[in-house]
Amino acid sequence: MREVVGREACAGKPGADECCCFADMGKAVRNACEVESLCETVLADCADVDGDCSAIANPNALACTFAALAGSKKGRVSWSFNSADNPGYWRHDVDVYLMGDGTAFVFEDSYLDLSGSTMDTGRYMLNIPQHWSGCAAETDAQAQAQCLRDALTGETVHCGDGFEYTVD
Repeated sequence: MREVVGREACAGKPGADECCCFADMGKAVRNACEVESLCETVLADCADVDGDCSAIANPNALACTFAALAGSKKGRVSWSFNSADNPGYWRHDVDVYLMGDGTAFVFEDSYLDLSGSTMDTGRYMLNIPQHWSGCAAETDAQAQAQCLRDALTGETVHCGDGFEYTVD
């Protein structure tokens, strides 16, 4: 694996196509590189992070995200699963930086009350385009949310380890 350099080496770089865009593994990881957002963030109300989702708040954003995940554009798509029963208590956010070649850099962050955790940051293979056409045909919120959960099929480049943190 190549050496990971600090964020400052990538800051302002057009496109998030290097690990250094995500190298600041302090209390938070944010993308330091310039990326076009392809769609609005998909918002889902769910029982828990891995549980049933009862509603997708913005179906147009979901359709846009499925199309972007199936396509060959570069840019960012994202989704946020939120507590349906206790808004603001927990949230799981996923940012997917599409490379246009069936791979993407992915950053995931989960919050629960006053603590949180990030997952490993890296470049992942995306599910096959046929997966996304099936997802676009789904009308059930739980099935749609599961399609997003099944977006990735394997890590190809590891950028940084996940970590836990507390909110001050």
